[in-house]
Amino acid sequence: MSIASKIFRAIHEGKWLSIEYLNVNGGNTFYWICVQDLFPQSRKLQVKGLKLNTHEMASLDIFFNRIQRAEVLEG
Repeated sequence: MSIASKIFRAIHEGKWLSIEYLNVNGGNTFYWICVQDLFPQSRKLQVKGLKLNTHEMASLDIFFNRIQRAEVLEG
């Protein structure tokens, strides 16, 4: 299943996603995100995210093409 399909499924089912995101420093950051809005033309998502290594919650703008891996969270 593609990343886009997993994002669509999470939105449709009202679930969170676990993602691996390529950050601006070239490293990977791991988040659990809930998609709040989509901007298809700019390929940007507005999300509420939990940064897993620091347990910080924040509203984030992330870019679709920087998502390296995504999994729908069950439960």
